[in-house]
Amino acid sequence: MLQQACRTAGDVSRAGSSHGMRGASSRIQEGRYVNMSERFQVKALGDHDYLVRVHEAGEMIETLFQVSSAMLDQLHLVEADEQRVVEETAAFLAERQPVIDLPQMIDLEDVAAAYGDFLDELDRRLRS
Repeated sequence: MLQQACRTAGDVSRAGSSHGMRGASSRIQEGRYVNMSERFQVKALGDHDYLVRVHEAGEMIETLFQVSSAMLDQLHLVEADEQRVVEETAAFLAERQPVIDLPQMIDLEDVAAAYGDFLDELDRRLRS
């Protein structure tokens, strides 16, 4: 599902600079840098589900993120704050494609399968 809805890193690099990023988790917005994870409103829904909202181009975009305990174990993130994992995952995806193109539901397992650098990048972000 995510692979169909998400662009691969190669597609993004060919897409030009219209969605290009400057720095690991910042974007130029109206002449200033914005921390990507601060753009997102994340609401815990229970049972490892999170509603992520972002205003983009005058629209409210909502995506349901699912974080399974098994995935957190696999990522060695049991001790990490799940909400921060979701925030950083949303920022990671927004750096690689327009937010409006995100699917309505995202499972972290799909993100890891679609992006080979996701696990390393997530680990780096959580340590900073």
